[in-house]
Amino acid sequence: MNGWKDLFRSEGAMLLAVYGSGIWLFAADGLMVATLMPVIVPDLGGAELIGWAGALFQAFSIVAGAFSVFLARKWTISRAFLFNVGGLIVGCLISATAQDMLVFQIGRLFQAFCGGALVSLAYIGITRAFVPALRVRAFATTSLIWGAAAFGAPLIGAAFAEFSGWRTAFYYAAAIAVAVGIAAIFAYRRDRNNEVGELEVSTERFPLVRMILITLGVSLIATASLIADTFVALMLIGAGVVASILYGWRDRISGPAALLPASAYSLTTPIGAMSAFIFFGSMATVAMGVFGPIILADAYHLPPLTIGYLLFLAAAGWTLTAAILSGVASHQEPMVIRIAAIVIVLSSPVITLGFAMDNLWLIGVGLFMDGAGFGACWGLLLRRSTQHPDVQENARISSAVNTIQRAGLALGAAFMSVLCNRLGFSDHMTPEVARSVGFWVMLASSLFGIPALYAAMRFARVPEDAIHAV
Repeated sequence: MNGWKDLFRSEGAMLLAVYGSGIWLFAADGLMVATLMPVIVPDLGGAELIGWAGALFQAFSIVAGAFSVFLARKWTISRAFLFNVGGLIVGCLISATAQDMLVFQIGRLFQAFCGGALVSLAYIGITRAFVPALRVRAFATTSLIWGAAAFGAPLIGAAFAEFSGWRTAFYYAAAIAVAVGIAAIFAYRRDRNNEVGELEVSTERFPLVRMILITLGVSLIATASLIADTFVALMLIGAGVVASILYGWRDRISGPAALLPASAYSLTTPIGAMSAFIFFGSMATVAMGVFGPIILADAYHLPPLTIGYLLFLAAAGWTLTAAILSGVASHQEPMVIRIAAIVIVLSSPVITLGFAMDNLWLIGVGLFMDGAGFGACWGLLLRRSTQHPDVQENARISSAVNTIQRAGLALGAAFMSVLCNRLGFSDHMTPEVARSVGFWVMLASSLFGIPALYAAMRFARVPEDAIHAV
């Protein structure tokens, strides 16, 4: 019992639809804004805040991902999910009515926190709702949903930008969130007894110190992108890294109350190697999502819809490989993970070459490679890492995957923002400056691919039955 028909006929099928909707909400929201930014910035100003906002968006997602495990234990998954749908609606309405960049970003932070929590809760819920034989298909479904969101959201955002205004896009997102919330209420009522293994009610106190440390860490890193002085910016980044390390140390010694699996903090363990691959792979590929739309608009005078089509290539790659490889035999999974890692790592150099040669086709190929690599291995990473006999540890691992990805995106956005601002990134760049910024930012991003590839190879060489034995 491991085919698609079995998955959609299972008792958890309705829950999968709800969790998939939560993932779609968050993914579509972030990707839609990417193609709206070239229109939002002239209206509200603040191009120099784009990197800061992108890093802080991911930072709040990190906190939400870590917090979602505690919230699920305290409230149960269903209540936590509905609460965060409501928060996402509030955030969309704040951004839709904003009159300046500060208020707009406050709304985005609501969306980041609540949307990030929805994603983590979805991964936890899927781990709990499906037996291992169906879990890989369920995770592949989430990859397809990410791909569908990435497929449609940039084009939807571009269409709003060109035809009805960017504010309408946020009203649209809020309306979709309302519909998802209503559907979730009915699904949870119908499948109250089938949300297999609601996390047990916890009597643990809220992990205040750890939340302060992780919030401080990511906030310092994000703020570094606003500082003109390079030395001060690097000091802030260093301080943020130290605070994040202290969070990891504190969480690692927290025993059963830990929000992340203890093995995630060591590269010598399979789970640690997987975590490092996701972390550095995210750092290597974040730049085009944060800065790419404005760079492409200024470098090549592209309209939002064309930029949306370029970003769509990453979605197409993710969706295609996730669908094709979801049923790959278990003995072939290590090979697929290795090849996927190589494709991900090479995507940034290909985009760099595209800017150097002034070739949009190469940039498009690089974006496709980025999505194809992650789509090929994402479901496999989740399935292979959630075979622990302790269901609570599986829940931590499921949530940790999203949290670690967001950490890489936040840190990568902060680093690249510091570089962008020093290369001349601004509201109105000349084509020459925009292409130069694109080249150097993507070249710098390529460096993060080296540790990502090393970590992926370490994880892939460990037999599945030994992943949790180390």
